[in-house]
Amino acid sequence: MNEQILSDKVKQIVYNNISDFDSISIESAGDIQDAHNLIQDLEYDSIDLVNLIVELEKEFDIEFSDHELLLEKLETVQGICECIQCMLSK
Repeated sequence: MNEQILSDKVKQIVYNNISDFDSISIESAGDIQDAHNLIQDLEYDSIDLVNLIVELEKEFDIEFSDHELLLEKLETVQGICECIQCMLSK
């Protein structure tokens, strides 16, 4: 899958799973940057993270292993894209 298409899809899913827009200045998926940290910048909580994982698995027809669910791998939008790209290339 093209990296830009993947990135755009991930950003849209991340945007759709933001639960509290009042506390952050994100008005569209286009405002989400690759370097955004899900917890620090987008104020994701544990429920948001679970919902995100479920949506990503559905969208890309993948299944995250326990190893891939480490927060270090999925803490930024870029990290999510890299992880998914790796899984899709297998």
